[in-house]
This record gives sequence, C-alpha cells and structure tokens, in this order.
Amino acid sequence: MPTFSIRSRLIFLFTLQIIIIIFAGGLYLDWRLRQTLENELADKLESLAKTMALQIDADLLQNIFPGDEETRTYKNILQQLETFKRQTNVRRIYLFLKNKKIAVDTDLSAQIGNDLFFLPITPEETEALFSGQTVNSTLFEGSDGLLYKTSFTPILAGEQVSAALALEASAHTLDAIQTVRRDLFILGIVVLVGSVFIGFLFSKRITTPLNRLKAAAKKITKGDYESKIQIKSSDEIGFLGQTMEEMRRAIVQRDTRQKTMLAGVAHEIRNPLGGIELFAGLLASELTDEKPKNEAKKIQKEVQNLKKIVNNFLNYARPSKAKKENCVVKDIFEEAKLLMAQDLNGYKVEFIEDKKNSRIFIDPQHLKQIFLNLMKNSVEALQGSGTIKLEIKGPDKLDFSDSGPGIPNELHEQVFEPFFTQRKDGTGLGLAIVKSLVEENGGEIRLVQNINSGAKFEFSFSKPLY
Repeated sequence: MPTFSIRSRLIFLFTLQIIIIIFAGGLYLDWRLRQTLENELADKLESLAKTMALQIDADLLQNIFPGDEETRTYKNILQQLETFKRQTNVRRIYLFLKNKKIAVDTDLSAQIGNDLFFLPITPEETEALFSGQTVNSTLFEGSDGLLYKTSFTPILAGEQVSAALALEASAHTLDAIQTVRRDLFILGIVVLVGSVFIGFLFSKRITTPLNRLKAAAKKITKGDYESKIQIKSSDEIGFLGQTMEEMRRAIVQRDTRQKTMLAGVAHEIRNPLGGIELFAGLLASELTDEKPKNEAKKIQKEVQNLKKIVNNFLNYARPSKAKKENCVVKDIFEEAKLLMAQDLNGYKVEFIEDKKNSRIFIDPQHLKQIFLNLMKNSVEALQGSGTIKLEIKGPDKLDFSDSGPGIPNELHEQVFEPFFTQRKDGTGLGLAIVKSLVEENGGEIRLVQNINSGAKFEFSFSKPLY
C-alpha cells in the first residue's frame, strides 16, 4: 500500500479545499447570475407586454373569426403587433382568447382560430392569467435549440378579461453565463495552480523542521547522539524539537556517566589484575612441585581472561576516534586471521571479492577490531568446525557470515545491545563494540536473514568501496 508524505498530504488537502471552494462558489455564482438575468428578462417582457396590451382594442378581437385574415381589422391589429415586434426586437407576439384559440399572431403560419396546443405555462398559471394576473413562463427551448421566455398579460374589455397577449423573446442575455463559466474555468485553473504553489511553500515551512526532526530521530536510533537538534520556531514543532534536544542531551549525559563508570571500574580492576598476573608468574617460576606449579599457571590463564574482559569494557567505554584511510580489505582481513590463527585452526575461512584489492575508507585498526570480534563470535558459535566467510558485494557493501546455528529472528535487534549475550561466559560487548566502531566510521551494520545457515552481518558505508 503506497504511503504519502506529510507534505504531499498538506498540498492535497490545501488544493482540495481550494477546488471545493471554487466549485461551490462557481455553482452558486452561476445559479445566482442565471436567476438575476432571468428575472431581469421577465421584468422587461412583463413591462413590454403590459404596454402592448393597453394598445389593443379588446372589442375588435371579439369580431375576428377564422377566414378574416384579409379584413382591415385583422390587418390593422397585425400591423400594430409587427411594429411593436420590430421596435422591441422580440421573437413573437400573439393574441389568443379564453378558449386558447389564436386571434392574431406575428407567426403567419398560425391561422385565426388555430388551437394553442403548447403554452409554456401551467394550467394554474393560465387560470391566473384569465383572472387578471400577468404571468411569466419558465425558460423553454425553441425548435432552433435556443432558450426563450414568454410573458403573458390579460387584455381587458371593461372589467372582464376577454383575451391575452403573449410576448415571446429570446433569452440571449443568458449567453453571458457561458462567458462567465468559461472565465470561471480559466480562473479556477489559475487559482488551482497558484494553490498548489502556495501549498508547496506553506507545507515546506511545516515539513522542513519535521524532516530535520526525522533525520535527528534517525541518528538517535542509530546511536549518534552528537548532532544537536536545532528547530527555530515557537510552535508545537519547536516545542517537540526542544524536547527531543533535551532528551538527546540526557542520553548523552547518561551514556557518558555510564561509560565513565565502566572505564573507572575497568581501570581499577586492571591494576590489581596486573599484580596478580605478575605474582602468579613469579610463583609458577619458583615452584618445583608440578601440581602447585600447574595451579599457579591456571591463575595466570584466568587472569588473562579477566584482562580480556576488562579490555572489552574499556574498548566499549572509551572507543578511539576514527583515523580513516584507504585500506585494502583483504590485507586487514589477513592480519585478523593471523592474530586468530590458533583459534581458527580447523575452520575454513574464505574471502570473496568481485574486484581485486577492494578498498574501503576506514580506520584500519577499527576494521581489524571488527573482524577480530566477528571471528571470535563465529568460532564460539561453530564449536569446532565450519566456515567463516567475508564477501565484498558491490561498491558499498560487504557481508560477514558463518555456517553456525545462526541467531533467532526475534533477537536480531537485541544482539547489538551492550551486555546482551546468550552464552554463560560472555560479556555481551563484542557486537556492541563492532556496531560502535562501524558507526564511528560512518557505516551501518545489521544482522540479516541468512539464506543458508548461520549468522550473516551486512555492512554498508557512506563512502563506497573501490
């Protein structure tokens, strides 16, 4: 399932709001403009219809019958309607009686006495018309596909409504709505593009400090507590940054105190151990009886084991700063093998590289220490026989693996924690020191699932191997 960044979400939400506002505003403006223009047209037609109705003699209409198209009365009324039609630029004017039969019509195809099969008003509105009210039709589409509106007004004979006048005109003024719609569409596109740009800038002000916090949190999870968290703002993000900085300082102080305590304890232990080792050696050299002499040698051996443990504490508590240089990986690996020659007796040790004399920019002593610790772990896991392999894969990655029993998946994250061990006589500092040295040199290490058997450690470095 794809994930979207906060920045993308902010831009999307900001743009969506603008789209909704423009769409809703456009619909309202379109409706409002249409209503205004339609009402304006209705008022105009109504005024014209009333004016024209006053000029019609209702009594004359009662004397017009089918076939009277050539009579003077009919022609005079028709001429009167035609003149008004030209002056007002309307489409059609016609007069009809209560029985909905045409009396006079500027549309010459309509004969006297023809039925009006279509009236763009409802029966209720027709009844209101012949009760003395002026009514207006809704917009309707003519045979030419254009919109029209008709205003109906009663013609009085005394106080009685004897006929009605219909004034039909084109609603061409509503064509302006199409122009407005086009302009609104163009404006919407411009505003939409602008909103995306503004949303981009606005989101950047929020996401930039968040990305800094994210990068800082990532460094902290990798054990890098040296980089300060600087968020210059007084809002919630600034408060979060300040809180994270206080947390970082607290971790640094606690880590410093812990390492100082470890170094102090290790130092205090190492001094008397040196004395014990010295006196045990002297005792072993002076004794002639084989049994007590062997006991003295056992003391020396155990003291050496304790010294190794103390040195591990010191290496973890006070790691030396990296002095990087271009190192040939194979040369450093062979040095580590030579130092571990006695322990590696009986094991198969392989070195694989896709390019001869592959190099890495790292402190050579740190790299050797890394190899030594990993080899020691592998020897202890293999318990007598097996394969230890270092493989350089590509320009920025190498893998160290063995054919031992491996490490359960649920423990992959814990193995690098200080003092975590599954062996009774282990200190749990070997892999913690390895991780510390790798990160000191700008790299990353992780325990990955080995396709075969055994443990597999994957290294990656910011400066590629070459």
